[in-house]
Amino acid sequence: MSTRTGDTLTTTSSHPNIVCFFVDDMGYGDASYLNPAGKIKTPHIDRLAREGMIFTDAHSSSALCSPSRYGLLTGRYNWRSTLQSGIVQKYGKPLISADRLTFPGLLRRHGYHTAGLGLIDELRPAPAEDVKETYHKE
Repeated sequence: MSTRTGDTLTTTSSHPNIVCFFVDDMGYGDASYLNPAGKIKTPHIDRLAREGMIFTDAHSSSALCSPSRYGLLTGRYNWRSTLQSGIVQKYGKPLISADRLTFPGLLRRHGYHTAGLGLIDELRPAPAEDVKETYHKE
C-alpha cells in the first residue's frame, strides 16, 4: 500500500522495490553518479543510485538486443532459444513460450507487481495466467 503526502510517497510493504534498467549503448560512466566528471548529468538516476543499491559488474550474454533481453528475462543462455542468430524481427515468432517462468513472473509469485517498459513485446506471446506480467510498448 502506498500513500502520497505532497511530494513524499510512503510505501508499507515487506518487499523492497526492484528497478532494473536494461539499456542499449549505455556505458559504465554514462550515469553521473558513477562519473561525476561526465558531460551529461543524470540527477534522477543518481538519486536511485544514492538511495538504493548499485551493481557495477554486469555482463550481457549477447551484443544484440533480443538475445540479451531473453537472457535477462529467463535466466537462460540466449542461444538456447529458437533464435540462433540475429534479432527477433517485428511480428516475428516470440522467443519466450507462454508457459516459461520469467524473472517478472517469479517476482509476481512472491507478491510483486511487475511492469516492463520498452521493446520487450517481441519476446513472448500473451503470458500464461500464473506468470502474468504487465508490459507497455513504446
